[in-house]
Amino acid sequence: MTPTQVANLSNDMTRDWCPQIRTIFENQSPEWSSFLRISTMSPEIRHWQPSTVTLIGDAVHTMAPAGIGCNTALHDAQMLTKYFDEMGVGVDAIAQYELNMRQYGSEGISISMDAGKMMYNLPEVEDMHAVVY
Repeated sequence: MTPTQVANLSNDMTRDWCPQIRTIFENQSPEWSSFLRISTMSPEIRHWQPSTVTLIGDAVHTMAPAGIGCNTALHDAQMLTKYFDEMGVGVDAIAQYELNMRQYGSEGISISMDAGKMMYNLPEVEDMHAVVY
């Protein structure tokens, strides 16, 4: 999309928003507007065999912007260090972290998807296209 098309789209999408917030979009500089791909993954975080390598944050539970992604990543770090402290650094601690992370990570993805549906018409997972890099 061209910058002007992006500006027009953002104005169209926010047409019914609160006037105090709408003014941000109405007064944007079209030549500086850009498109940001919003990515999320399915709330069903797949299981893998625990090892000495694990993932935190968007690397394991990418979620649409809704104000909880960073908090979830910080929670990952907190939980991982908690299990290291309680169980020692090793595969057992990582396995316990991953087991719990799948639960709250999945909940976070679902919450962010619900917010995305309300804020910017995020489609259902089944209607999304896979991102290939």
